[in-house]
Amino acid sequence: MSAGYSCRECAAGVEIDAQGKSFEQVCEQAALALFGLEAHLATILPERGLDIGFSAVDPVVDARVWLERLLAHARLADLALCAARLRREGDHWRGE
Repeated sequence: MSAGYSCRECAAGVEIDAQGKSFEQVCEQAALALFGLEAHLATILPERGLDIGFSAVDPVVDARVWLERLLAHARLADLALCAARLRREGDHWRGE
């Protein structure tokens, strides 16, 4: 199965282009692209997950908040992330 994202270097660093059938899938693919910048995803064995919940109004801001929190929590726990799932419950988001 091919990845639903691509990455390329640009003047600002790295540009990520994520695709999906829903906004949540696009966010999940963007997360995988970010994780893949730090580690080879196929070499990571899932041992535990991070559950990140938050509320916001703007979906684009919501996605950015979720990605930033995932990366921050992973760094604090010294984890390499290899999978992502995001779901919306009204105006609240749950991501892992």
